[in-house]
Amino acid sequence: MDVLTLCPCACQRKQPLSTIIVRRSKFEELGLREKLVFKQRNAVGGGFLESEAKPPSPKTQEERRIMAKALKENTNLQGLVSLDESSTERLIDTAWKEEVKAGTDVITEGDLNASFFYMVKSGKFDVIQLAAQREHRRWLNYSVLATIRGSVFR
Repeated sequence: MDVLTLCPCACQRKQPLSTIIVRRSKFEELGLREKLVFKQRNAVGGGFLESEAKPPSPKTQEERRIMAKALKENTNLQGLVSLDESSTERLIDTAWKEEVKAGTDVITEGDLNASFFYMVKSGKFDVIQLAAQREHRRWLNYSVLATIRGSVFR
């Protein structure tokens, strides 16, 4: 399975997208925030979710397996924090599903209100790195196919 971390970027839905989200408080409670250090990182924030965190969604065993694998195989996350099985399960337990309509900005480079950690369940989206536009006078567009499940971004 491919795992994609999207930072810094602007991410806009081109087709319906299904995400699984973990609230910031749980991410911090597990001690993950203190362990994440991004050298010269521009802020990336949640653009489409201005609301409060939602209750956890039920997950199938297959969804739990995919989520655990995505977290464990995310080289950026694993390079900064060691998630044991218990921490991984607690993150998965608190996550909820969110459907994102086409055309919605999911995260935006420079937004300081990054409150959620996203895992892509299905769908297709473009990632536009704004720094690249300034340097090269063009947008960098990346498309992720619906078959790539378990992509992670914050």
